[in-house]
Amino acid sequence: MKLNLLNFIHNPSDHLDFPKYNGFEYHSVKKDDALFDDRFDPACTAAIVHHPYWAVHVNKFNPYAVISCISESLHKQEDAFINFYMAALFSNSTVILAENEETYLDLCLLYPNVLCINENQSSSSDSLFSEKENVVLQIMKCLAEDNPTETLKTLHGKRLRKRLEEIKDYVEWDPNHQERLLILAKYLYLNGDYSEAEYYFYQSFSRSTAFGKPESLSAHYPWITLVQARQGKIKHALNSFGILALSADQNQCYHQLLNRFDTDDQDLIKAEISIELGDRKPPIIRQTL
Repeated sequence: MKLNLLNFIHNPSDHLDFPKYNGFEYHSVKKDDALFDDRFDPACTAAIVHHPYWAVHVNKFNPYAVISCISESLHKQEDAFINFYMAALFSNSTVILAENEETYLDLCLLYPNVLCINENQSSSSDSLFSEKENVVLQIMKCLAEDNPTETLKTLHGKRLRKRLEEIKDYVEWDPNHQERLLILAKYLYLNGDYSEAEYYFYQSFSRSTAFGKPESLSAHYPWITLVQARQGKIKHALNSFGILALSADQNQCYHQLLNRFDTDDQDLIKAEISIELGDRKPPIIRQTL
């Protein structure tokens, strides 16, 4: 299928450069442009969106695919309106691009097709295009296939596993690097390697506490609880969840789950723990990457 690519830009730096013959027509759209005229058929158009406030316009246009590419600075803003529109945009996105690895890892818990476009870690020095442009070209090729859902899932899995192998190499070279141990554990979790992920979460946690880092508990135990739940180690997961239950609401949730441990379906408790800690993706998605 021949596609158009509309780039809904927010800043001049959002403009992308592509080779002339790339299999699709590329156009930039600014906030003052007429958006909904007869130039573009939504059924043959993919939209790349650079600001959450485009969410309503893009939803009204209803393109074939939506590629969200929100800057890291907007992710870090504690603005209720931006967060609201960002969530609305992401829920309607075919693919989400993240500029920061930590943001990428967090978004992977919520959405199926998230790709990291960290220019510093992945871009080739002899490439004519930026990492973002190269990734968008790959996405457009996937969208033009007969089964874009499967090809996007394959692209997601290949990039995740490539980065996983890079982190493994780093850890093999420096096995006591606490931050890399934690990143490795998260990638293993996303790849469905739960037992190995749990091991590295504890390795990272032990070093973090030894270094006296104040955020050790909050940085590790949500993930430790999740990875135990994913393995069906519900008793262990509940114990770990209890360690996190510092607020009144968390403590109430913990005791409710604890009281239901002997009577409720274990899979239901597992699901509730996962949702409570922010992992809303079913494990089957991750295991088939």
